[in-house]
This record gives sequence, structure tokens and C-alpha cells, in this order.
Amino acid sequence: MKKYIGPICWLAAVVIWVTISWINYAEGNMGFAVVQLLMSALCLIHAIRTFLKNKKA
Repeated sequence: MKKYIGPICWLAAVVIWVTISWINYAEGNMGFAVVQLLMSALCLIHAIRTFLKNKKA
């Protein structure tokens, strides 16, 4: 279970970034929403990479 803490934290970051992005989109801040969606995509990629790295170990 300890090896899955990293990916779980990154997935939590994805949820947070998507939520913030949705709030900004609803308020009409499209530029901020796009930037935060890009941040969530980077967090998701990092979560997948961390999961695969830990799965091999």
C-alpha cells in the first residue's frame, strides 16, 4: 500500500486542479481554466508514470 501513496496524491492533485478549473470556467475566466486543465493533465501524466514505476519495483 505504501508504494501507491505517490500516485494517489497526484490523482488528488488532478481532482483539485480540475475543480479549480471548473470554477474559473464558470466565472468566465477561460484563460485560467485552460492553464489549470493543462496543470491537471501534467499531474495525471505524473501519476501514471509514478504508478508504473512503482509497479515494476
